[in-house]
Amino acid sequence: MWVLARYRPTGLFSLKSSATTSSGAKTLLVPTMYSVKMALIDAAFRSGEDGEEVFELVKSLKVRFRPPDYAAVTHGFIKIRREREVKDAKNQEAVELKRTSPFQPTVAYREFCAFEGELTVGISLEETSWLEELLPLIGYFGKRGSFFQFVGLDRVESLPEQFTFPMEDPPEGFDLNVTVQPLDDLGERATFDAINTYSTGRARLGRDRVLVQTAIPYKTVSASRGYTLYRRPG
Repeated sequence: MWVLARYRPTGLFSLKSSATTSSGAKTLLVPTMYSVKMALIDAAFRSGEDGEEVFELVKSLKVRFRPPDYAAVTHGFIKIRREREVKDAKNQEAVELKRTSPFQPTVAYREFCAFEGELTVGISLEETSWLEELLPLIGYFGKRGSFFQFVGLDRVESLPEQFTFPMEDPPEGFDLNVTVQPLDDLGERATFDAINTYSTGRARLGRDRVLVQTAIPYKTVSASRGYTLYRRPG
């Protein structure tokens, strides 16, 4: 059984890959499996449920995405403030400057994605009652501010076409018009302590968070120095 949750984008989407740096990051074209599972855990806490129990339920779920009809990605630089570094602890002038002015202005490369159409999140699960209570509570995926509005739920026995799939397990006769990106997911050895923001544990890439090379059903329609336009075939 697949639960298909439909969401309408209400703002610009931006979510960089876990393997990129903070100063120069290309955005992913869809949320990641990791971000959906974290959103479900967050929804559980906000609804008064035990998020740690939900973590065990969502950890091994299969999550797929059908992207909106179009995605326009902007390319540009923005002004940001970054924490000031002190390379020499004996440099009293630098230490004092960091104390009085801990952040310094700089620029960073950023991409933002404007969608047209609905995003569908497909989750494979037999017992769906608890999941169907949490999915409508999700308001954004990935980077805070990438807002989505819940539209509705559907249930199907098999996943329809035009959904993402891992490159290591492609469906028969898949369309070659795809864009491949690394989407992160919870690893088999992931623990709640590692992904908990308020714990001293740290999520390790390759153990708690694993990268999955994923085919996204998007083909490039046009591109320039300032943008790239993608369309979902079909």
